[in-house]
Amino acid sequence: MTKMRIKMLSLALLAGGFFGYAQTQRKMSLSEAVSLSIKHNSKLKITEAKLNTLNSKVREAKGNRLPNLKLSGSIMKPFNSMELKSDLPLFKMGNSASAVPQYIAVQQINMEVPIFSGFKIKSGIEIAEYQKLLQQYQLENDKQDVALAVTQVFIDLYKAKQAINVINENLSRAHQRSVDFEKLERNGVVARNDLMRVKLQESNVKLSLADAKKNVNVLNYNLSILLGEEEINIDPDMRIDEASSLVNEESLQEKALQQRQEYHMLAEQDKIGKANIDIAQSAYYPTVAFTAGYMNAWISDLLQVNHMTTMGLSLSYDLASLYKNKAATETARLQYIETQEYRKELDENIKTDIHNAYQDYLLQNEKIKVYKESVDQANENYKVVKNKFDNGLATTTDLLTADVEQLQAHINLVYGKADEKWAYFNLLRKAGEIKY
Repeated sequence: MTKMRIKMLSLALLAGGFFGYAQTQRKMSLSEAVSLSIKHNSKLKITEAKLNTLNSKVREAKGNRLPNLKLSGSIMKPFNSMELKSDLPLFKMGNSASAVPQYIAVQQINMEVPIFSGFKIKSGIEIAEYQKLLQQYQLENDKQDVALAVTQVFIDLYKAKQAINVINENLSRAHQRSVDFEKLERNGVVARNDLMRVKLQESNVKLSLADAKKNVNVLNYNLSILLGEEEINIDPDMRIDEASSLVNEESLQEKALQQRQEYHMLAEQDKIGKANIDIAQSAYYPTVAFTAGYMNAWISDLLQVNHMTTMGLSLSYDLASLYKNKAATETARLQYIETQEYRKELDENIKTDIHNAYQDYLLQNEKIKVYKESVDQANENYKVVKNKFDNGLATTTDLLTADVEQLQAHINLVYGKADEKWAYFNLLRKAGEIKY
């Protein structure tokens, strides 16, 4: 009897149950649950916020192509150490040439338009755009992860509520058996000990139901949180008996190459690596820019320059980069090689993931066949034992054991169908084609 109680309690821990208080049920499909979870998931909102930031960084990088415009003005007090030399007649007249001006003032506007920067600006824009695409693929990848996580909780809740229906049916039969045994005991047909065993089994089923209610309550609450809803009593609407689409491991491997977001992300990382190499190497090139300016200048009592405009080209070259930039270029190159090696690892991991998920999918399909046979066998066994018991050819222990085995077989079938659905969705996720 102790073993039977342990079996009943273990069934409850797997099964789950209904709420212990009245609450309106909300029928919900899996697609609706996935849609709500993606809409309200906090992780996805963070990823979307990062994507908006990267959009701004793209605009910022493109802004480096625009002209630099600078307005400046200054006024300075010269000291006696100042010496002016000029061949102009103005500075050879009397004492004015040796006079110390009271102030020097300069007012200017300078504009610089980059023409060539060693591909630094171009590569910077490319990196910003690649990072934006990388974040978009990350967002899609996160959505698939959220969809799979919600699918798992949704199926677990479905399993729990379906299994609890089986336990409720068993409880009804256990109660009726207790009523029947009370009559038999009063008529002296069965021993008092047999009646106590029957009542004990009914009590065990009640305990199982109580534990089940708590477990389903937890599952329901967790799913409500994932959906971003107030705590509601969710009734999972899942066509569990529909056959899943036929899948082939080889075709899934091929689809993963096009559909797994990690491959798209890796492609963008490759581009970022190449652009980083270009930026590192840009230091070896000179910088060329078109310049234009407007200036007013005053040296009190000596010189005044009004409305002077300039236009030309500027050329600069950082000679130190010839020996300082070698390490930066090598670092960028090694990071690019590192990304290439990561692709090999990704190929191996995805092939392993799909193979393992596919084997699990096949196993769940095989289990369903065995579970269906077990249900037929358990039903037939219970009928035989019940008939023998009614004719005094089987003991109460035999009857109760057959009852528990029948309950276990029915729950195994319910769970098996749900687990097959989960294995199917998990396999789709490994191939990168789970829907949301």
